[in-house]
Amino acid sequence: MRIYHTHPDTGLLLGIISDADESPLEPGVYLIPSHSTPVEPPADVAGSTRHFMAGRWEYRALPVQPEPESVSSIDDLRAAAVTQIKHGASQIILSRYPDWKQRNMTARAVQLLAAGTASGAEWDALSAVWAWISAVRQESDRVEASILSADTQIDIDAALASATWPA
Repeated sequence: MRIYHTHPDTGLLLGIISDADESPLEPGVYLIPSHSTPVEPPADVAGSTRHFMAGRWEYRALPVQPEPESVSSIDDLRAAAVTQIKHGASQIILSRYPDWKQRNMTARAVQLLAAGTASGAEWDALSAVWAWISAVRQESDRVEASILSADTQIDIDAALASATWPA
């Protein structure tokens, strides 16, 4: 089941799409994280954003941005883009594996290693989670390297748009 993540306060569609986990206690029931919905968002409309509020999607007009008084340096633009990509990667990881869940999995891995039982299905599941998190981080690093080598805002935007996050 596909789920769409939204901002906790405004309901703004964050553009992050993931698959819901099936409940281990109730087969056929899917766990929907906070601030996400299985309701597919409507088509994108120029000049507006999509928000999920009170169980339904709505469009909100983008505010008209005044022309900036000064032009940012390329270094400032790169720094802002790197912050954006790092935050995006963090949100993707946290949407699937919140901090508490990551801590519990780390503690369990330590227990298995200490007991000398770091094999089998449970270890394989923990390893698969780590491989997925590593893949998200590798993609973030790849995009960051592209951003840092960009010479123009167009190149920075292209680097950001090139992100292909693992499913």
